[in-house]
Amino acid sequence: MIRVALLGCDSTHTEAYGGLISNEYAALGSRAKAISIWGAEPDAVKTKATLLGIDRVEDTVQAAIKDIDAIMIVNRFGEDRFQLGMQALVVGKPVFADKPLTMDMQEAKQLTEAFANNNVPLFSSSAFRFAEEVQQLRKRLQNKTVIGGVVTGPFECTNLGDDPRLKKIFFYGIHLTEMLQEVFGARFDSVTVSTSPEHGYLAQVRTRDGLQINLAMMKPMKDYYSVTAFTSEKRFGFTLNLEGEYYTHTLSTFLDFVEGKHPGVPLEHTLEALELLFAIEKSAQTGKSVQMEGICA
Repeated sequence: MIRVALLGCDSTHTEAYGGLISNEYAALGSRAKAISIWGAEPDAVKTKATLLGIDRVEDTVQAAIKDIDAIMIVNRFGEDRFQLGMQALVVGKPVFADKPLTMDMQEAKQLTEAFANNNVPLFSSSAFRFAEEVQQLRKRLQNKTVIGGVVTGPFECTNLGDDPRLKKIFFYGIHLTEMLQEVFGARFDSVTVSTSPEHGYLAQVRTRDGLQINLAMMKPMKDYYSVTAFTSEKRFGFTLNLEGEYYTHTLSTFLDFVEGKHPGVPLEHTLEALELLFAIEKSAQTGKSVQMEGICA
């Protein structure tokens, strides 16, 4: 039984993941148990601890990550994740960091390097990477000649309040760049954006293999995510089922990662998906194509 500490209580992801391991009858309760929880807001921590049946409600991160086997950083905003990740690193246990890993590329690189240098396993991903539709499309394309694609969805959140962080390209945009990468592969080369403040970002993403993917990150859109791939034979695609079991698939993969049965998402892929968002912002601001760093070999 994998003993899990949950860090962060300001996101619905706390219960989305925690509910899967809240007791032996939960979906993944035979494999793991959420045994401790910490959050910056004491009242929210107590409420979610009661909801999830967690006895150890801790006042500090250090207390929450004591005597556990794995850590899940499931707070809402990426701005807080660097410090939480560095604190979690100390105990040397596998860590899941929700999306986006951080809101700063230098912090993201520093964090991944710190984990790698200390031989501590780190897994960071959008849950949409592991949605059934994404994985099925990825498999269907394995022996096909892909000639292009389109990824569409929102980048800002409109139903969780007025916090300006909800309106940034990173909040939901990371779902789109990680799905794009999971379906079409890594090795981004450049991005060119045509945009308007009214509607969002329209980006042409080029890979080093010469593939062009059109990425539409729309502003006034409700939660709607779709991916279309064009091959030399036919078109394949999906609209994501937002009631699907992507949280279950993600957590199951993380538990496999903890047990050494799955390699996890390569950290260079996590970094590249985040870098693409910064490149999209820069291209939108300058009106010029932005060359990617080549994080993925």
